[in-house]
Amino acid sequence: MKAVRALFMYAALLTIPASSFAEDKLPFNLVTREQWGAQWVNPNSYTSAGTIVKFTLHHTAMAYPANLEAAKTEMRKIQKEVMTWGTDTAYHYIISPQGDVFQGIPDDKLGTHALNDNYGNIGICFMGNYMNDTPTRESQEAFVNLVKYLKDKYPGIAQSAKRQGDPDPKRRAFILHRETYATLCPGDKLVALQGELFARIFSDPKSEPLVYRDYTAAATGGEAYMPDVQLSSPW
Repeated sequence: MKAVRALFMYAALLTIPASSFAEDKLPFNLVTREQWGAQWVNPNSYTSAGTIVKFTLHHTAMAYPANLEAAKTEMRKIQKEVMTWGTDTAYHYIISPQGDVFQGIPDDKLGTHALNDNYGNIGICFMGNYMNDTPTRESQEAFVNLVKYLKDKYPGIAQSAKRQGDPDPKRRAFILHRETYATLCPGDKLVALQGELFARIFSDPKSEPLVYRDYTAAATGGEAYMPDVQLSSPW
């Protein structure tokens, strides 16, 4: 009888609306895996990410969903494609243009979003192609609030923010995917916001000043980067 009662309690937890999490605990609107219709993944298939010390910003280079239902459909598409080569959704959090934060891989587990740099690294991805699409105010707010939450949860992120000016991007807290791999990701329009977003997240990290490097394709003539690798490839 106790086992049955426990099973019902567990099932009830799985159906708690994302708004409940957002209102009671989180400073952003979380869309849970159950809510967006994720395929089941065996929890034992995940590997520990180790000590979390940084995060990498990506874009999907795919659709720019017009509403919540379209974003849920996009999440299912992302997961289906990623599971042909990588782990689950590849990323830990995926943000829609409406500012909803979709739950991907557990944030203490290893993602498959940054070649040779996944340990200790949370993958955060914006839906859309930000070579062309414009980041919305809602998506930027969600990103800032998500990362503030993560830096409180994982103190190593704030420590790495003190090294944001380091010549080696892998030692920084806030990494752009194109800084560590030959890609246009996360798109010029998100790249241009890095300094502003960093300042909003780490208002006083007691660090070296942020050294902003112009990683836009226009600044380099596009020579340093390959076209975005689509989700049919692990990188």
